This record gives sequence, C-alpha cells and structure tokens, in this order.
Amino acid sequence: MELVSLLLVLVLLNIYATYICVTRIYSEPSQIVSQVVIVWLLPLIGSIGLLVFHRTESNTDSKREEFGGGEQESMDVWRGHGSSEGSEN
Repeated sequence: MELVSLLLVLVLLNIYATYICVTRIYSEPSQIVSQVVIVWLLPLIGSIGLLVFHRTESNTDSKREEFGGGEQESMDVWRGHGSSEGSEN
C-alpha cells in the first residue's frame, strides 16, 4: 500500500511539473518538449528540479518589472556641496 501511495504522489508531482512547463509563456517549443522529457525520464529529480527552476525564474521576472527607481534628486557630490573644502570664498 505504501508503494502505491508513493507512486501516486510521484505521478501527481510529475503531472504538476508538466503543467508548469507547458504553461510557461517564455519557453520555446523545443524547451518545453525537453523539460517534459526530463520530468518523465527522471521522475523525482527532474520534476523537483524544474519546479525549483521555474519558481526562481518567475521570481526574477517580478524583480525585472521593479527595475529603476524613477526620478531622484542629484546629490551634487562631485561639486563638493555640503563640505567646507568645496565652498567658494
């Protein structure tokens, strides 16, 4: 009974990993096919590895949108403002 439940969990994990691989919009068709083959040929290692990869990839996608800080005031450091050395007499 334990073997059957372990196999069921493994198959469900592979199905989920396959779904994630197929629904990624940034992947090329050849990448999708190779990822699905990896998931099913290396059941536990392939599915967990690709799920971790896609999770970190989606985290970097969200960080890409936040790039840049918008307009900021210049600190005028190069002119020496705020120090006594750069003041004119």
